[in-house]
Amino acid sequence: GERLAQELSAGDMVCIAGDLGAGKTVLCRGIAAGLGVDPSDVRSPTFAIAHEYRGAVEVLHFDCYRISKPEEVLQIGWDDYLQRPAVILIEWPENIEPLLQEESFTGKFLWIDISAAGSNRELTVTRKI
Repeated sequence: GERLAQELSAGDMVCIAGDLGAGKTVLCRGIAAGLGVDPSDVRSPTFAIAHEYRGAVEVLHFDCYRISKPEEVLQIGWDDYLQRPAVILIEWPENIEPLLQEESFTGKFLWIDISAAGSNRELTVTRKI
């Protein structure tokens, strides 16, 4: 996560998909640490949907696990969040994928799939948009 953070800047979005317990929040914690955020502040925002962290660059961390329709994320000010100069991290992005396809991003857009087998993790990184 910290190494990936070295390649990120405000305006970039990283979507992190994987099963429960695959390590999505752990990866978000590493990325945030690499961006100057205290890693102990980073936790899964499942119940709040979004957390904001201040570091060398602002980090917006979304957990869309409980989102059943993509439109639900619009109710929390999604469009406003996208306008902020921040690195955006999204867990469970597949739950809002139609919104991600419709948006135009000026920064990097990375999709990371995490697969877990026991204590091993495999990350597949693609630039989706």
